[in-house]
Amino acid sequence: MPLSVQDKVAGLVVARLGTNMIPPRTAEADAPDIAALLDRYPLGGLILFNGRWPETRQTLLDLQSHSDQGLLVMSDLERGLGQQMAGASLFPHLGAFGALGGEASSAVREFARITAE
Repeated sequence: MPLSVQDKVAGLVVARLGTNMIPPRTAEADAPDIAALLDRYPLGGLILFNGRWPETRQTLLDLQSHSDQGLLVMSDLERGLGQQMAGASLFPHLGAFGALGGEASSAVREFARITAE
């Protein structure tokens, strides 16, 4: 069945899950509200802030079950997963990699590998 205009527009929307802004809310605290939103509208994705490792992994899996289309999950991770997820690896600012000179390439590859895992 073709998607309605409302569903097509909803698919372009990304909802915030958690926040570090005042007052901070963890991803887990936001999850019930986001689940209710997903039950009502077929949103396209989530942007993650203030998660907790490993709890947020299960939270994201649970929220995926509320979406018929699947959710694109994104986050602000230029310092690694630990920037948005307590308990995960946090790396120095990217300028530190540039200061490594010739060793920067291998360090950046390792940073990317750890973040992806």
